[in-house]
Formats: sequence, structure tokens, C-alpha cells
Amino acid sequence: MKFDMRLSYQERGDKILHYVRKLIETASNNDEESFFINRWIFARLQQDERDCKKGIKNQLYDESSKCYVCGKKFKTIKGVHLHRLESKRGYHKDNCVLTHDECHRSLHTS
Repeated sequence: MKFDMRLSYQERGDKILHYVRKLIETASNNDEESFFINRWIFARLQQDERDCKKGIKNQLYDESSKCYVCGKKFKTIKGVHLHRLESKRGYHKDNCVLTHDECHRSLHTS
């Protein structure tokens, strides 16, 4: 499958989605199988994103275990939130910081 890279990421994503829907349709024997294949693919894509975020979170924690907002040290990595500095950019180490739960909420309410 080739893509016109001048298309927006949404347009390219829509083309991928259309293609995958067709693949699911041809790979299933009935609506029920189609439902479960779709659910399985969706769950795997969500897991990929969680794994990516976990890796970034671990790297940032190893480098500095302090909250970006309040500067206090984290007691443990559990419950620490990953926040994107620029919401229009993805989850990349250079675009993410670690925060406490309440500090993270304050970033989204200000």
C-alpha cells in the first residue's frame, strides 16, 4: 500500500482504516467473527500505545524522579503521570514530562 505523503495524517489514517476494515471483512466468516477480530486488533493497538508510554515513563523516571510541576521527588513510579508538553505532538521522550496526579490535573485546568 502506497501513500501520498502530501495527505494529512488523518487522511492517511482513514485510508489505513478502510483497508483494515476490508481485511477484517475478508478474514471473517460472519459478523460475530468480524466483531472479535476488530476487537482483538483494537486491543493490540491500545497495548502498543501503553507499552510506548511505559517505556518513555521509565526512561524519564530513571533520569530524574522529580515532578515537572512542583519539583518534589516521587516516592515510587506507580501513579506517576506522563504529560505531553505540546499536545499537538506525540508521545516522545523530548515532548514528555512526569507529574503527580494532582499536578497533572492542574496543567489541564489552567
